[in-house]
Amino acid sequence: MRLKKIKLAGFKSFVDPTTVPVAANLVGIVGPNGCGKSNIIDAVRWVMGESSARHLRGDTLADVIFSGSTSRKPVSQASVELVFDNSDGRAPGEYARYAEIVVRREASRDGASDYFLNKTRCRRKDITDLFLGTGLGPRAYSIIEQGMISRIVEARPEDLRLFLEEAAGISRYKERRRETENRLRHVRENLARLDDTRGELDTQLNRLKRQAAAAQNYKVWRERERALRLTLAGAQFRRLTHDIEAADKAAEEAVTAVEASRARQRALEAETEALRVARDESNETVRAVRERAYAVATEVTQREQEIAHGRALAAERRAEQQNLVAQCERLDRELAADQEREQSLSQELAQLAPAEDQASTEERAAAEAQRHAEAMLDSWRQSFEAAGLEAQGPVRASAAARSEAARLTTRSEDLRRRAARLESEAQGVGASGGSGLATLTEASNLADRDYEDAKERLTGLEERLAMQRQSLETATHEVAEQAGTVKAADARLASLRSMQAQALRTGHEAVSRWVREQGLSQAPRLATQLDVDAGWERAIERWLGARIAALCVPAGTVTPERVAPLEKTPVVLFEPQTVDSEDVSSGLGGKVRAPFSVAGLFGGVRPVASLAQALAERPGLSAHETLVTPEGVCVGRDIISFAGENDERAGVLAREREIAEWARREQASRAALALAERARDGARAELEALEGQRAEARRALDRCADVRTKAHGAVQRAHAEEQSRAARHNRLLAELNEIKKELDACLVERERAEDEERRAREVAAQSEAALAALAAQRETHQAALEAARATLRAAADKRHQLAMAQQQARTARDGLRERLARARAELSRLGARRETVARQIEEALTKEREPQAELARLLLERAAVQTALAAAEQDLDAKEQALRRADGVRHDVDAATRAAEEEANKRRLLVHELKVRRDALVEGLRAQGVEEDIAHLAQDLDDHVDTEPLERELADLGERIRRLGAVNLMAIEEFEEQSRRKEFLDTQHADLSEALALLDEAIRKIDRETRSRFKETFERVNEDFKAFFPRLFGGGDAQLLLSSEDLLETGVTVMARPPGKRNSTIQLLSGGEKALVAVSLIFALFALNPAPFCFLDEVDAPLDEANVGRFAQTLKELAKKSQLLFITHNKVTMEAADVLLGVTTAEAGVSRLVSVDVEEALGMVARQTAEA
Repeated sequence: MRLKKIKLAGFKSFVDPTTVPVAANLVGIVGPNGCGKSNIIDAVRWVMGESSARHLRGDTLADVIFSGSTSRKPVSQASVELVFDNSDGRAPGEYARYAEIVVRREASRDGASDYFLNKTRCRRKDITDLFLGTGLGPRAYSIIEQGMISRIVEARPEDLRLFLEEAAGISRYKERRRETENRLRHVRENLARLDDTRGELDTQLNRLKRQAAAAQNYKVWRERERALRLTLAGAQFRRLTHDIEAADKAAEEAVTAVEASRARQRALEAETEALRVARDESNETVRAVRERAYAVATEVTQREQEIAHGRALAAERRAEQQNLVAQCERLDRELAADQEREQSLSQELAQLAPAEDQASTEERAAAEAQRHAEAMLDSWRQSFEAAGLEAQGPVRASAAARSEAARLTTRSEDLRRRAARLESEAQGVGASGGSGLATLTEASNLADRDYEDAKERLTGLEERLAMQRQSLETATHEVAEQAGTVKAADARLASLRSMQAQALRTGHEAVSRWVREQGLSQAPRLATQLDVDAGWERAIERWLGARIAALCVPAGTVTPERVAPLEKTPVVLFEPQTVDSEDVSSGLGGKVRAPFSVAGLFGGVRPVASLAQALAERPGLSAHETLVTPEGVCVGRDIISFAGENDERAGVLAREREIAEWARREQASRAALALAERARDGARAELEALEGQRAEARRALDRCADVRTKAHGAVQRAHAEEQSRAARHNRLLAELNEIKKELDACLVERERAEDEERRAREVAAQSEAALAALAAQRETHQAALEAARATLRAAADKRHQLAMAQQQARTARDGLRERLARARAELSRLGARRETVARQIEEALTKEREPQAELARLLLERAAVQTALAAAEQDLDAKEQALRRADGVRHDVDAATRAAEEEANKRRLLVHELKVRRDALVEGLRAQGVEEDIAHLAQDLDDHVDTEPLERELADLGERIRRLGAVNLMAIEEFEEQSRRKEFLDTQHADLSEALALLDEAIRKIDRETRSRFKETFERVNEDFKAFFPRLFGGGDAQLLLSSEDLLETGVTVMARPPGKRNSTIQLLSGGEKALVAVSLIFALFALNPAPFCFLDEVDAPLDEANVGRFAQTLKELAKKSQLLFITHNKVTMEAADVLLGVTTAEAGVSRLVSVDVEEALGMVARQTAEA
């Protein structure tokens, strides 16, 4: 089992998710002080179960969570994860089959801390059990923190023994011994409880045997009682049947009378209906006439409104006509004025146009003159600048040509030398190709396909595993919850039953002996038989007092001979009565329900709601009456008794009710627990199968990954070698060609530069003379330009003024033209509107004459309709009076019919009542379990059967059954069941006794194994310690000693003498010597039982250079057996590491990780040196 990596997130200074790879057997962790190196060791301690904040260098466990920095906020959660490679299957127990084991711990600031094993939530104990005997643990010898190395040799012998126990694997045996002792204690406790249960069960069996005999007599008598009741019921059924037949006949006669009355009623209803139809016809006529009258009145109103509306409309149109005439006259006046103004503006524009054209012509001429002057000046300036440049060019060209010729001479010599060297180097480079590249590429592609197939299968298994783990976690959580519920219910029941037994105990040996002698061990206490209304428990307990713990005994138990031994003992016996001697439902007994009479317990006791009510009713109490409040205050005529707070029997009744409720809960929780355990076991089996499949898939993926990596590496190396050779050869040839071309061009350029130098000197002399002649023409051209500019500005100002005046006149004229167009359009619209209004006035006058003629006709029609309406209403009144007279006669007949129906209903109700009584008799018998046909039984009976002897016999049976008292009808079955339970408990007792012996033997075996292993380990560690010590010190001797002869408890001490010293104790050694002694001991332990990994935090700090060298050499040797991770500031120790991990704090308070593979780095340096 190897450590692959450590993952940290939010832990101390590692706020960001950080992965610490452990890619080699010897890993060094380096960095400046305070950068967070030791936090990695703290993280490993913490994830392996460390629960002490002091050992994690903090005050509280919340200090492991990143608390913020100057640039970072605090985080709320920290997590650390250890990933182990278990491909060798060395993990202990059930985890040996997993290819990878992941241990994770999470903590939050609210104090929650969770452990996970392979992503499944687990307990801290599961983590510690996983590492028991491996040398790993939060305080094992495999993790040595700063300062701990010197404390090891100074530790007490008992503490030093722990290191040897861990190396020997004894820690597992000690844990098992502790668990075995706990189980042994539990077995003895269970055995004691089992003995008590068996004793109680014997007593209960004796009681059930007597109850079973009584139950048998009860069944025989009840069967005879049932037969008598059946005979009496048959006789009663026969009498009820005769009564029903007579009542049926009388009901039929009443129904005949009802039918005759109903026939008379139907005739009257037909006559009334005919009158009602005639009345409805008259009513319809009246309604039609009224509707016509309303319609005529409406038309009259409409015609009058039309006439009034026409007159109002004509008046409005006349007013509008006058308004339109006035508007037309106003627009005519405005139109004439605007036309005159428009003509004036047109004349003004005609005068301004020629003047503007003249000014524009003058401006164009001035502009042309200015452009000519500017062109002349620009031409002179260009000529002068060209002459100046022409004069400078030959001088510069001459100097440049000389410089270029010298440079080209030097360059050509250099190119000749480079060409010679490149020709020699190009001849030495071969052009052979890689013949195996195609084969390697094909193998690489095949490896890629195999890897992708394996990866896809592993991904599918991982997804199924994640789902199954979630299912298992849910099932496990459910089991834990249900187990907790069952445990809580058991604990609560045990507590309640213990309290109840304590409250109801007699506490007297004579009473207990009498109870056993009388076979009453299973007799219930009075408190367990009472069902009290809520809120009155305290009152019942207060009134009964010591009687609440009374022993309920069967009738006939209390006889002078049987109770004589109890005369001087504190015991209360209660003989239940099945028949009440008095009614106590209105008294305190009404608050209690029991399987027996409670009149003897609560006679003369009445409940009241409060003490105030009791005191108010107290004067009217008789000598034997008592009032009781819910709080338990008893008020009599002469005495008042208040409830005390320390009554040992207080709460007995409430506790009995709570015991029943908790027993029901416990039974339901056990059923739920069984279901949850079955679901969890199924999920766990499925998960284990998937884990095995995933391990196989992961191994296949690893094999494919190795093959693919090797194939890719071979292809890349072949490609790189071929490309490097071809590129080098081509580069040399190309560079040689370029140099030859550059040399030829260089020679040509040098000849050209020499010719240019000669021509430049001749041209320079000619340019100087032309430049002096041009300088004399400059002032003439500038004066002509200034005069042309002044003329242009004057002409432009004049043209601008004329243009502005012309624009203003044109704008005013255009505005007047628009106004004229709008005015003419408005006149046209108003003329059309005047014509429309005149036409509407004429139409209104025409329409006014037509409605007036129609109105006269409608008035005549309205008078005729009113006359017809009066006649129709008189006819309707006459028919309604006739209908009311017919309704009166029909009402009398209806009353007679109802009376007859009531009489018939009475007769039918009597029949129904008799049938109900007969049916109730049958149902009552069925409810008592009688399945015989009662009608058939009644037919077989004699018509004059005498029921009096049967009733006397029935009463005698009832009395005998009553004298039996409360009969337990389940006693026979209970006796058989309890007998089987007794046999089962006897078997359990034998099994527990056997288990007790096995556990004792297991402890003795563990002790023997512990002694043997400890002795063997001590001797081997001592030998290795003696060997390591001189190697690290360069001589000297050391050994381990036992502090006592008891190998189970003895401590271990260290004795060491460096070369040349004769010290008596190890305390006389220096700090460096103590450190080397401790290192020797740790290495000896490690050599015996190599832990999967070992952490050393600055162990070499107190060592000098010579000792550091020996220390580093020893680390290399131990790294062959296990993984070693060390923190150091010593360069010699760093050189021994295969991989260096650097911890930095680029950001204040935040640690980051940098990894360097030392072998790979050295190989890279070697390759670069070889290439150079």
